[in-house]
Amino acid sequence: MKRKLTIHTILAAILISTTLLCLCPGCGKNRVEIPSITMAEISEHRPTFTADNLPNYAVFNSVVDHPIIGDERQFVRVYDSAGNEYIDSVELQPNQLYEVRIYFVNDATDASKKLINTYCTASFPDTIAQQGSAVITGVLKCDADTFIVPEKTDDSISITCSTELSLKYVVNSAQQYSTTGTNKLDFTKIDPEDLFGNYASIGYLRNDYNNTVLSGTEPQYVTFTLFTEPTASTDSSTS
Repeated sequence: MKRKLTIHTILAAILISTTLLCLCPGCGKNRVEIPSITMAEISEHRPTFTADNLPNYAVFNSVVDHPIIGDERQFVRVYDSAGNEYIDSVELQPNQLYEVRIYFVNDATDASKKLINTYCTASFPDTIAQQGSAVITGVLKCDADTFIVPEKTDDSISITCSTELSLKYVVNSAQQYSTTGTNKLDFTKIDPEDLFGNYASIGYLRNDYNNTVLSGTEPQYVTFTLFTEPTASTDSSTS
């Protein structure tokens, strides 16, 4: 026995097929548009402060006019030997060493406001093509005993080169300088497998302050060194 197609049956079929199209991950323009934002964009729009108007809660790198490093949101820097300064972009030269720094500061005015479970990770490209460009990225991550916006923030520096280069991590160069609680900087080696593979612990790493960044204006930082090695294709083209 054949069933009659009523207008309600047809409309129901159209509604079901339209819904399935919207849910289909490969259907392109038929997908539902979902307003979204990335963690990097959240980081860019977080509240900022000045050296004369600091927050009363724990927060990473949110002062725009730090007397030593300037805008703390731009916390990844590379050393420029020509200008004797740390900058946020550089043209790499072959067979040279480049020190990278990832600064971190807890901007709270209240000494009891700590950033806890603090970590850092970094990444860099293995190779940069001739006349190419890439970035070196640093990420800071933490919890807080009071309040923080955001819990993760990242920054990167731009690197370029005129000849194809391979970037090599210099063994034993990864380390951090962090405040010990007496306004002195403490030297600590960092395992590169943690720094470049997952997350390396940063901050005060002793006693009851494990993985803790205390408040204070003294800039602390993670540092590592890269060597720029010409690739085999570069060597063959110049021979």
